[in-house]
Amino acid sequence: MEPLPITSAKFIRRHDLDNLRSFLIFSVIIHHTTIAYGGHGLWPFHSSCFPATASPVLLPFEAVAQSCGMGLFFWISGRMSAHSLSRSPPLQFVRRKVVRLGIPTVLYTALLNPLVWGLAIIAGKSDENEVGEVEANWKQLVGYWRGLRGVKGVVWYCAVLLIFDCVSAFSFSIFRSRKARIELKDHEEREKSSSWEEAIYRFFRAWGWLLVAAISFFVRIWYPVGIALDPLNIQVAYLPQYVFAYTMGVLSLGQGEERFTGPLDRLLPCTLDITSTSALETEVITQRIQPKAKENRTALPLRRALAISFLTLPLCGIIPKLWARCSGHPLDPSSNPTAGGLSPSALTYAFWNEFSFIVLGPSVMFYFQNHYDRPAKSWLWQPRFSYGSYLLHPLVSVGVEVGVDGLLCRENGWCRSDAMWWRFFVGPLVFTAVVGCMNASVAFVVARGLVGCVPGMKKIL
Repeated sequence: MEPLPITSAKFIRRHDLDNLRSFLIFSVIIHHTTIAYGGHGLWPFHSSCFPATASPVLLPFEAVAQSCGMGLFFWISGRMSAHSLSRSPPLQFVRRKVVRLGIPTVLYTALLNPLVWGLAIIAGKSDENEVGEVEANWKQLVGYWRGLRGVKGVVWYCAVLLIFDCVSAFSFSIFRSRKARIELKDHEEREKSSSWEEAIYRFFRAWGWLLVAAISFFVRIWYPVGIALDPLNIQVAYLPQYVFAYTMGVLSLGQGEERFTGPLDRLLPCTLDITSTSALETEVITQRIQPKAKENRTALPLRRALAISFLTLPLCGIIPKLWARCSGHPLDPSSNPTAGGLSPSALTYAFWNEFSFIVLGPSVMFYFQNHYDRPAKSWLWQPRFSYGSYLLHPLVSVGVEVGVDGLLCRENGWCRSDAMWWRFFVGPLVFTAVVGCMNASVAFVVARGLVGCVPGMKKIL
């Protein structure tokens, strides 16, 4: 099923995807804030109010957010890249991507990332100026530059997406040659080719998540969760999901799918035209669902999907314990078996992560399509500032967290308490919610200022 020429339809901007993009950026900032207050992961700053051990209140949120957040970004990006390639030559497409993705990746890695970590390091030292402190900090910075072996920080997404887009551009150039050859064949041959493509897409839509889960499990034997691979600084443990999501986004354009769909969606009659915008990037792209589309799908209600995701998460701990009891091989409490390896814990987590993605991802997108398909009226939460806020939020977040910690968590501060209910449960939740909202707000304010006041930023951000 091939996309129609862009001149053959009337286009309307997809505000639901604009708003979904802003929401996903907001959730990424909240996710990173959890790490500073008892969450699991790598972050430059950790609050002195809370222990370094993971908070049982924050871990479920982190797990569910990790299971579907970045996957949705890659699906939308794949869909928009496919549409851009249908309208512009591959070389022009790649040049535009280098500007929007490559330049921010280089600038962040070389300048912004060492500034973020330097701020956290300086904040962890005493307030008194020690002799040679400036010189020591400068040596650390020079050592960072000399030791660079690839991308650093949150721009791993931009770097990986740039690679995916370049591969897509190359594939589309080959696909166009193949399409020209198919057009020369008779009607029966063209229908046969189209039916094969549709069958493959339907198969991966229904069962692709199982294949991804299996591949992820075997990949994590060598690259467990938390291990980032240079030069892209990507956790290979989650790479199969990203490849799957991006590929399904690309293929969905030709199949007339208007959003991310999964095996739990229900069929409905379909004759609607819709449009879409890009994921992290602020470039406006519109598209039209093909009139050839034979079906439309409705996802699970968002509340039900969230309930399924959260309620099945404990299986990652229950199933390994049952296996240990039945097999007589006790689990090692000092290890983190969900990270990877040949263990029932790693196998259960690999399948749960993809199950949560295929359940929650379509529901989130369907919810925004039905309830937030309108322009954002907020002065601050505008989609065109979301990409800039994503790039700037590490520096903003660490600055806010250092300030809050110095004000509330210093010695004899009123937020310091040895009570377990505060240090492990209530405190991390309260600080994550309040400081996370502050981080997101300031990041969007700074991004708005850059886009509105700095010449040339609109072309990049």
